[in-house]
Amino acid sequence: MPGVEPCPLCNRPASYTEMRHPAKGKRFDCVECTQFAIDEVADTAIMEMVEISRSEFKAKASRHAKESGPNRLWVLRGPKSDELGGDGHGVARTTIVGEWIPR
Repeated sequence: MPGVEPCPLCNRPASYTEMRHPAKGKRFDCVECTQFAIDEVADTAIMEMVEISRSEFKAKASRHAKESGPNRLWVLRGPKSDELGGDGHGVARTTIVGEWIPR
């Protein structure tokens, strides 16, 4: 079901639709960031970042999202099980994956 909420990257009002592929989350259409998708894992990870890291990450992700086009969409998602390599202390090296997917 479509809705409107603040863009998770720039905080401007953005429309969204629920998605289930490539993962459960939302596909946004934002006047600033254009179109991108974010799954629930990545959305939570962004909110849990310390402020300076969160601001920098969101700005970079917004720049990538602006490069979306008719043939590709920027997606922020949680890592798949084979992407969870740890650092030896039980901490995953990757918490958010950004990738282009074909439309």
